[in-house]
Amino acid sequence: MQKLGLFIGAIAIMALVLTQSACNSKRPFACFRTDVDPDSIYVGKPVTFMANCSSNSKDYYWEFYENEDSTYFGYSVTVTFYQPGDVNVFLLTSNNNSTSSTSEVIKVKP
Repeated sequence: MQKLGLFIGAIAIMALVLTQSACNSKRPFACFRTDVDPDSIYVGKPVTFMANCSSNSKDYYWEFYENEDSTYFGYSVTVTFYQPGDVNVFLLTSNNNSTSSTSEVIKVKP
């Protein structure tokens, strides 16, 4: 009977440790900025998108929805747009625990 009590106690301690480590894991937060004013994005001029305002993230996946959709990986990416118009910029960040995403429509000027 005493062994059973020790076994149940050990399971309870393991469950507590696992619960605390799950609660202490931080969820990622996706956020991005550009190296130029968002109102100053022009055709043919490179723009760097940076995830420097993101937190608790390990991996970065970018999608740019425009005339020719494109994908990139990394903390920062440099993109040159060749057509004027609206571009939906999507960023997905992740760590070992979960993911976070954000998107924003930017206007590329001629």
